[in-house]
Amino acid sequence: MRKASDMSVRVAVVGAGAWGKNLIRNFYQLDSLIFICDKDRLLLQER
Repeated sequence: MRKASDMSVRVAVVGAGAWGKNLIRNFYQLDSLIFICDKDRLLLQER
């Protein structure tokens, strides 16, 4: 079994709106963000 310190968490954000932009920024800075999904393509381009 691997130690918790050896494991990394990868995150996908569904919804890039009001709270999504903050989550996206923070997970990106932690190098954990792998995917962003939103039905509004223009909003995705801004993020």
